[in-house]
Amino acid sequence: MRRITIAVADASRARLFAYERTATPGGLHEELTELTDLINPAPREAHDDELDDEFARTIVDAIDAQLRATRPRRLIICASTRMLGRLRDAHRGAWPGAPEVDEVPRNVVRLSGHELRAYLGRRYLLPARASFDQASMS
Repeated sequence: MRRITIAVADASRARLFAYERTATPGGLHEELTELTDLINPAPREAHDDELDDEFARTIVDAIDAQLRATRPRRLIICASTRMLGRLRDAHRGAWPGAPEVDEVPRNVVRLSGHELRAYLGRRYLLPARASFDQASMS
């Protein structure tokens, strides 16, 4: 089984996904499930660095909790360059239970699960889809 946690974020929203791919006697099966959808309650008109830093800490806490719960093999973080910096500042040290971490400096928070799966596949961050794969997108 291949298990990956995916976090996509910008200053106003963050979403966490779990990706699992298993080989069964019937073939490969993959599932991408959205687990969490966080909205920054701070007003976006007043771009306040302190509020953005607080939201980054909230995102880091959610990622940490997910990693502890599922122990994935990899963590993929897709975020605007500004948010990636804030996430790095909010999280010092290794991510628990994720030996591999990939950072993608791109804001993809508005993509659907299907679009996100395709985007990460094109970037070779998720395995290529087998033609006989019966994917389930939640």
